Amino acid sequence: MAGREGSRIPEAVVLKAREAGDAVFDSLSAPKATSPLNARWLSEAQPDDLNSGLKRLCALYESWIEADAARILALDPSLQPAAQSHMQTCREALARLTGGVELLARDPMSRQAFQMANRAM
Repeated sequence: MAGREGSRIPEAVVLKAREAGDAVFDSLSAPKATSPLNARWLSEAQPDDLNSGLKRLCALYESWIEADAARILALDPSLQPAAQSHMQTCREALARLTGGVELLARDPMSRQAFQMANRAM
């Protein structure tokens, strides 16, 4: 409705995402042969290596959540409840990830199924 008094076009600043993802995860990229983001590695890793790699992934995800949550106070107050809700969703996902890693560490059959699924990819 151009030309109508009081109307305006919504405006927002959208930060460009890094192709490689957030820098907090950079340590997972190198070397790819031992990365918990590499399906081949996930399918072939020894149990202790798999457990430590997945725990590292969870720890980095938790760091990312906390760093992002710290930025909420800088947002417009009207946006803060939605941002807090998103961070809670992330914390719930982290709890599921952590639970899955614990299951893989204690249950050889679950670990084998997980590794077979990654081998299929």
